[in-house]
Amino acid sequence: MGDCFFGLVRFYLRIDDVVVRLYDTRFYHEFGKEYIIREFTHRESSFDDLKKKGFKFTAEFITDHRQADLICNEVEVKKTFKDKVFF
Repeated sequence: MGDCFFGLVRFYLRIDDVVVRLYDTRFYHEFGKEYIIREFTHRESSFDDLKKKGFKFTAEFITDHRQADLICNEVEVKKTFKDKVFF
C-alpha cells in the first residue's frame, strides 16, 4: 500500500441496558490525486432490539476490548454518506 492509505476513525458508546451507538468515518486517499474519499456511518440500536435479534450480552462480551468490532454488524444503520474532499 505504498501509493495510497486507508484509515478508520470509530466512536463507540455502550450504555448498559439502554443503547449501543457507533460513528465510523473511513478515509481513502491515492497519492498524486487531489482528493480524499470519506465515508461516514451512524449505527444505533437499543439493547432490547439487539436482544430480540438474538445478540447475547455475556460477561465475556462486556469485558472484551474488541466489543465494537464484535457488535458492529448487528447494530442498525441509521445514516451513511460518502463524499470527496478536495484539497
